[in-house]
Amino acid sequence: MSNQFGYNQLFTDRPETWLADGYVSIGATGAPTFATVPSGVVSAVTRNSAGNYKIVLAQNWYALLDAHIATEIPVSLSPTFLFSQLDSDTVGSASSAQKVTVRFVDKDGTATELPSGSGFRFCLLLKKSSA
Repeated sequence: MSNQFGYNQLFTDRPETWLADGYVSIGATGAPTFATVPSGVVSAVTRNSAGNYKIVLAQNWYALLDAHIATEIPVSLSPTFLFSQLDSDTVGSASSAQKVTVRFVDKDGTATELPSGSGFRFCLLLKKSSA
């Protein structure tokens, strides 16, 4: 894997485990800005549709072990609370565009746009090899 940036010394029972995390701020019409730069693991965060975002990885990984997504919405904005749901991922596939797709939904399960001025935090636990 080229262009890696980070330290791979996690004390875990799974060798070659990496963490990738960041904050994505949301602007007008749901436009995301990936604020934790530089990252050798995440190359971009893009909006697919209302409340649906794609976290694009910079290189291929063997597996996605875990993903945590948390909204950060100030109480002055509406909606004040949304659930996050991992829609899909292509981590571990041979494709060159490995990604994790997340959707934000209201209490009824309807995809809902994060309000401008809010954001979300993510933490991905990735496996670098089959070892």
